[in-house]
Amino acid sequence: MLDYLIKRPMIIAAVGCIIMAVCGFYSDNLLIIFICLSAGFLIISLALRKFKRVVVGGLVMIMGLVCLSTLNEIENLRNFAGKEVTANIIFTETEYKSSAYYRSRCEVIGNSVLPKGTKLTLWHDPLDVDSSYVFKAKISLEEIDADYKATNYSEGVYLSGNIITLERTESYDGILRAVNSVRRYIKRTLFGGMSFDSASTMCAVVFGDKSYFTDAFYNNVKASGVAHVMVVSGMHLGVLVMLALYITEKFIYNPKLRALIMYLVVIMLTFVCGFTMSILRAGITYIIMGIGLLLNRDYTPENALGSAVVLILLSSPFAVFSVSFLLSVLSTLGILAVALPVCKYIDSKVVGIPKFIRYVLNLAVISLSALVLTLPVVIYVFGYVSTVAVVTNLLVSFAVTLALSITVVALIVSLLFPNMGKLILSLSDLIVKYINLVINFMGGLPFATAEVPTYFWIFAVLLIFCVFWLLLACKKRNNMIKLKEINQKVIKERGSVKKWQSFLRKH
Repeated sequence: MLDYLIKRPMIIAAVGCIIMAVCGFYSDNLLIIFICLSAGFLIISLALRKFKRVVVGGLVMIMGLVCLSTLNEIENLRNFAGKEVTANIIFTETEYKSSAYYRSRCEVIGNSVLPKGTKLTLWHDPLDVDSSYVFKAKISLEEIDADYKATNYSEGVYLSGNIITLERTESYDGILRAVNSVRRYIKRTLFGGMSFDSASTMCAVVFGDKSYFTDAFYNNVKASGVAHVMVVSGMHLGVLVMLALYITEKFIYNPKLRALIMYLVVIMLTFVCGFTMSILRAGITYIIMGIGLLLNRDYTPENALGSAVVLILLSSPFAVFSVSFLLSVLSTLGILAVALPVCKYIDSKVVGIPKFIRYVLNLAVISLSALVLTLPVVIYVFGYVSTVAVVTNLLVSFAVTLALSITVVALIVSLLFPNMGKLILSLSDLIVKYINLVINFMGGLPFATAEVPTYFWIFAVLLIFCVFWLLLACKKRNNMIKLKEINQKVIKERGSVKKWQSFLRKH
């Protein structure tokens, strides 16, 4: 295990940054202690001229200093709690709707005693608020409730409040307006060419908008264990990247130009998705991997993932408390560190079986690996596990990939040929209906979920360590077997040489 981590220093750096963020959230004193420890580690590494250790120690120490700076920012904002302020704001997201009130995420853009860029969670009357406009609001500010502190801090929100008065003033020409214009086009096209339920599902898959889900369907999504498939994530980004590379392979031979196209796909999807944590993690990972390939540098996917985690935490230290971020990172780590080695072993050992069966086996391994590594978070947060997750993932994962690819093509075609775009969307509609049918059936089974005591997350962590230990032990054993075979071959060849030399001497 230690040897595995030493060869992947960015994973160690990511773990160190996570520890710093957790310490900063719960205790200032503990944070300072860890900063001092990381500084000591950095000095020792410099003295020993260990470059990798210097990088790890430096990144962790910088993370600690960023946490201190963020805590100072939070303390300054707390001084506004209990006050009424007037500010120009834009609405970035409406998180909750009821007949009585809405809860929205807002951002201060000026004309306020609050610093520009301050993010707020605000309660207000039911209103049709458009993020394309600037609103002048009178706000009664208060501290974040303790029960929602981690969730809000993970999004960079350190103050909440109630809107007393609200007045629309002018149009907003920032990046958010462009994002919303693209989203409106996608929604208009999807709902115009697909059934309502199918369009609702694809809105979630394409750019993470789950607002059209019914409560019953969303409960079935969670119960069936496919929540990571039904919201925009690294899997969907990977599908679009591979689709773009496959299309361009036919007429673009320059690897650097194709890498540039991959980067454009990554940037466009993160742009459309509103720079959510899961898609940012995936996007940064792909970009780092692409840079490694272009520069012909030796890299591991785990190091790319660790680098992405470090960069995200440096920009938003408390993102570590985002459930979607944790699930995204852990599921990706499970696929990279567990699923890929097992799939390679299956492909090398299992011969003489149809490709379809081999594909199903690999897909089952990938689903199981992602589920195992996300178990601690799922158990701790939700208090239950899905008993049908592996089967459901096997039934819908390929279909979601296919539906996403067809839908993206339809959205592009619809820009020039709307009728042809609708025709293509009708095919995607059939696939999504199948996906919804499977989710509703599997999630509606009486045994779909099993309640688990919250403290069982500890046993889930132990299970993960056992899985990694077993994999590393098997890898070490296979390497020893290969080494033994090589030695035997060398000995045999040497014996043959000696026999030949003896024959020559005699004759």
